[in-house]
Amino acid sequence: MAESDCNSDCSYDTDDSEYNFIPGHVNIDDIEVEDDENFSLGVEEAEPDPENYKPYEDEPIATEEWLSEYKKRQETQVEFERKLQDRYDGKHLVNSWCKCGACSAEYLQNPNEFQCCVEIEECVECLSSEMVIAEVGTKPNCVTQHPGFGQVCLQKWSLRLAADKYKTRNKTKYRQTGTENRFLRGISYREFTRLVHGYLGGRRIPLPACTYHKIRATFPEEKSSYAGFETEDIE
Repeated sequence: MAESDCNSDCSYDTDDSEYNFIPGHVNIDDIEVEDDENFSLGVEEAEPDPENYKPYEDEPIATEEWLSEYKKRQETQVEFERKLQDRYDGKHLVNSWCKCGACSAEYLQNPNEFQCCVEIEECVECLSSEMVIAEVGTKPNCVTQHPGFGQVCLQKWSLRLAADKYKTRNKTKYRQTGTENRFLRGISYREFTRLVHGYLGGRRIPLPACTYHKIRATFPEEKSSYAGFETEDIE
């Protein structure tokens, strides 16, 4: 009991704790100040002139090296998006870009979904983990062969129980509003993200094509009912 009281009353973790000033503790109330409002350390802060003030004028100027790297990243992103669009348009068949052997375009809805798991760094790292290799004996070829994928992402009761962990963008409880399969797909997408990427907060990222195919084949819907990555919120 004494230890618990000490932990609650004598915390050293907060910056405003008086115990952070030990040794040489000084009671701040004992310090005499002639004028509290004008008390300072002798450094006066100049008020900015609103007529001459320029936003971001104190920010560091971008160097040529930084601008060059930024331009390269932008060009890489544009090329990546063009590649996915070509796949979506059928210019490149699935067997020309799928390296895991499990991708299919059957249920895919937009260009963002036309990625193989082998192209996604986090998927590769997940399959290369010591825990996975120790369980299956060798590195799986596809993320859908992860030993936890079936249990976490494809089992109805597992998904129903997992639903309580999630909320919508409006911070309301995640609940079924359409068909059960639509509801289960939405939970499955999120469970896969946690399995591979961990907690992402409010950020969302597309899943690989093989994963979309496996989940949507397990919990099917009319093709026109699949929302797709860009617009899905309930799903």
